[in-house]
Amino acid sequence: MAAGFGLWQDGRCLAAGKWSDVARVRAYTRALPDREPICVAIELRDGSEVEVREDAPGWATFVNAAPEKLPGMPAAESWITELRAAPAGAADMALFERRALGA
Repeated sequence: MAAGFGLWQDGRCLAAGKWSDVARVRAYTRALPDREPICVAIELRDGSEVEVREDAPGWATFVNAAPEKLPGMPAAESWITELRAAPAGAADMALFERRALGA
């Protein structure tokens, strides 16, 4: 999807959005009983939010495409390394925030 992104599993679309509708992207770790996955929260302009964990289908496609589609978003290698070094649940990074025109 050149104009947007989609997260698919077993031929079903779990979430989708247009790159132009992405308002904010955050990354963080989540402390779960059996693991500490890295997560990305994608907030859309309508206020809805999609959380994608690193073990989800479409993770690599999204994190690799996002820096090309979202101006100023850093490459995945830089923030993933930083999150892995932080204690689980302790890090919450803003990766992208769309600025209003004229701001």
